[in-house]
This record gives sequence, structure tokens and C-alpha cells, in this order.
Amino acid sequence: MLNIKCAGRLAIAFDVLKQAVKDCPEALLSEALKQILDPTFEKELLYRSAANESKSKLQTVLDFCVELVELAEKHKAIAELSSIILVKLFLGEQALFDKFGLLSLAKSLHPIAYNLLMIRMLPFEGKEIKNIAVM
Repeated sequence: MLNIKCAGRLAIAFDVLKQAVKDCPEALLSEALKQILDPTFEKELLYRSAANESKSKLQTVLDFCVELVELAEKHKAIAELSSIILVKLFLGEQALFDKFGLLSLAKSLHPIAYNLLMIRMLPFEGKEIKNIAVM
């Protein structure tokens, strides 16, 4: 059951990240962030992994999320996108940060309430997001 939760958490993290990367102008993205839009990268990350790799892959996705948020902070126009705000919320709920505000690691599954991934009602491209996912 734990492996299913880890895989689900990884898939949700990737979906949140991918939507935010899609919404950003491609000219601003680093090569690392551009690869997220490649279907091969998604397949390798999500579906071709051993059960014990899901935690390290989640850490990789969270690192990409931090990179995207740092990029957004440099460009005010994309910082206000609802998908970027969603990434920030996701990081706040799923990651631990050190005293300098740097990502240290993903939270373990145990302290995370299962309804935390049920994202609050946010405006998203003129629509509202309702219950993106529940773990």
C-alpha cells in the first residue's frame, strides 16, 4: 500500500509541475525544465521505476518545482500565474525546507494529512480547480 501512495504522490507532483511549466513562456525555461514537457521524460519518470525509486524521483520533481518557483520570482508576470501559485502551495505541503529556505527533502507520508492534496478552490484559467486529487 505504501508503494501505491508513493507512486500516486509522484504522479500528482509531476502533474502540478507539468501544468506550471506549460503555462510559462518557453523562452524563460531552462533546458532541465523544458524536458518536463517531453512525453518520454514523463514515461521514464513515472512508469519505468522500481518501487524503491519513487522517493528519489519525488525529490527530483520537488527540485524541479523549486527551480520553477525561483524562476517565477525573477519574472513577475509568471509569478502570478495560478499554476505557479499551485506549485508553491504544493511545495509548502509536500516538502521540508532548511533554515535558509532551501529544499531539504520531501516530507514522509505519515505526517501529511490525506486531504492536503485536495487543493483549495483556486482560479485556474478562468475556471475553478475542484478536488484535484485526494490521497
